[in-house]
Amino acid sequence: MFNRQNMMLAVHSASFNDEAASELIRELSRYAPNSQIAYRALDIIQHMEHDAKALEDVYQALEQGNCLIPEVKANRD
Repeated sequence: MFNRQNMMLAVHSASFNDEAASELIRELSRYAPNSQIAYRALDIIQHMEHDAKALEDVYQALEQGNCLIPEVKANRD
């Protein structure tokens, strides 16, 4: 069932996971066999870091009440 706390946890967790994965990719990109793969990794890192920041901003807005989420009742059909 959807609820505000579960959604906030999912957004916050996704932000953390994006950041952690981008750090790992950055470390592994040093071992890329060629510059093309290294540049691809750096591009992916940039997108993941942007996503992590955006998700953290959403989480902060939810936590501060600046972004309202209506409660959704479960469909009993």
